[in-house]
Amino acid sequence: MWAFSGAMDYLQNAKNPVMTLNYEWSGTPMKVDILSPSSQIYAESNVSLIFLVNRPIDWAGYSLDSEKNVTLWDSHNGNPESANTTLAALPYGTHSLTIYANDTCGDIDNKTVNFTVKKSQTEFVIVISVAVIFIIAIISRLFYKRYHKKIT
Repeated sequence: MWAFSGAMDYLQNAKNPVMTLNYEWSGTPMKVDILSPSSQIYAESNVSLIFLVNRPIDWAGYSLDSEKNVTLWDSHNGNPESANTTLAALPYGTHSLTIYANDTCGDIDNKTVNFTVKKSQTEFVIVISVAVIFIIAIISRLFYKRYHKKIT
């Protein structure tokens, strides 16, 4: 919750009144929560990034594997429908994702989650199946040629 106190200044510019808002946060401190990814193994290299912040923010971004910050939300660049995104084409292995956010009062919070991206076992089964079918086709072709020569 926050308390607003404001005053309209009609005396300086009667045609374009200016409203000044001053506010302070009260209660709980700013908190970032990461809903996705969570600490688990993902079988796909595209992972949703979904996070929540318990108050309006001025800026939010993330760092994947301690790389340079990527901005998700910047109040100076408009109002997107959502700051959530998809982490696309992640390499296989363990990753560390940190979400950073600061509110309009300058309070900053961050949250880190570690997760793993592994090859799907389905992919492995498909590759093995295709290889077996290919080998069977080659062997069948060789037997067919050998048998066909004996008949003629």
